[in-house]
Amino acid sequence: MAKGIVYKLGLVLGITILSSFTFSNSETTEVALFSCVINNKPFLEESSSAILRKITGGETQLSITNERFIKFSFLNPKPMERIDLSNPGRRVFIRYEDPASLQIGQPVSGYVFITSINQKEKLVSGEFEFDMELKTESGPGRIVKIQKGKFENLPIEIR
Repeated sequence: MAKGIVYKLGLVLGITILSSFTFSNSETTEVALFSCVINNKPFLEESSSAILRKITGGETQLSITNERFIKFSFLNPKPMERIDLSNPGRRVFIRYEDPASLQIGQPVSGYVFITSINQKEKLVSGEFEFDMELKTESGPGRIVKIQKGKFENLPIEIR
């Protein structure tokens, strides 16, 4: 009889102690993703990264790189900002390398929308869509369509 009471008290005490702890899963970090559709073919890059730094003149530059977009830079980027790529001025510079021809392209129309720059968590997210013109030695080349573009939770290195 005494063994039963001790067992029940131990069980209640154990449950009480365990329920007082808060368990956290440190592996719930967001997955970094850079994706788009290039000429109707999906492109997914999970190793993209970003750098946020102060440059000459006190301006801020955000640069994103991966294997296809060799330059994806923004000057003084702001969250919830939509940038028109038909007239970007100095605000954005995008370079794309075509894997088949190794030709370099730049956007001629479209947009980039930066949805979030979280310096505390060191993450950046946004959306984009544009037409990219590949350059040839003789002048303008073919158009590459970039659709449904997203960069989500890309880690930012702050310099």
